[in-house]
Amino acid sequence: MKEKIDKLVDEAIKIMAKSGDLLHDEGHVKRMLEDWNKLSQELKEDVNCDAVVLAICWHDTWLASHSLKGFWGMIREYVREGQGSAKMFRKAAKGVGLDDNLTGLVADAIKNHPSLPGNKQKTIEAKILWDVDNLETWSYLRLAKMIKKIGGTIDKSEAKQIKAAKTYWDLIMKKRVASRLYFDWCKKEFSKRKKEFVKKIKILELRYGKLELV
Repeated sequence: MKEKIDKLVDEAIKIMAKSGDLLHDEGHVKRMLEDWNKLSQELKEDVNCDAVVLAICWHDTWLASHSLKGFWGMIREYVREGQGSAKMFRKAAKGVGLDDNLTGLVADAIKNHPSLPGNKQKTIEAKILWDVDNLETWSYLRLAKMIKKIGGTIDKSEAKQIKAAKTYWDLIMKKRVASRLYFDWCKKEFSKRKKEFVKKIKILELRYGKLELV
């Protein structure tokens, strides 16, 4: 079983390492795994740790390997990402002969990780994926990568991603609150990181003028 899981983790990391999406890349996955490691030390409930790791590694593989153009393309990506990544995982899991029950547990968590109407995190593994993914909302490292791109030469595709990220901030990010998370450790981290994130944004605006991700 361990060999099969290791193969699936490696495959997902390779997909994420080649991502053309500035927000959903290998670094995004690695930071989520670090947060899961910290959260796991706080939990008393029984958790299928293999399912959590696989769900984290595979949850954005569809976004990492697809790029739809324009604002409506971004909306379609948001709607399809859960189903798309779950489908990619099921195919990969079948390829290595992963246990059907574990495959279903992981695919369910991946499918329901976007905050779409009707998506509900019923299993503890799905709730963990939801929480650590939401903590990444306030990752300054993701923003810093974008700022570095803005300061250098960017192509048209990257410029569109930056513009899409600004739209995502305006429509979705600002509305996210700690109370929507499931675990106390994550709620505390969410509030702390959001405060630090906003503080750093204000410092950037004082130093460079109003920051425009367009």
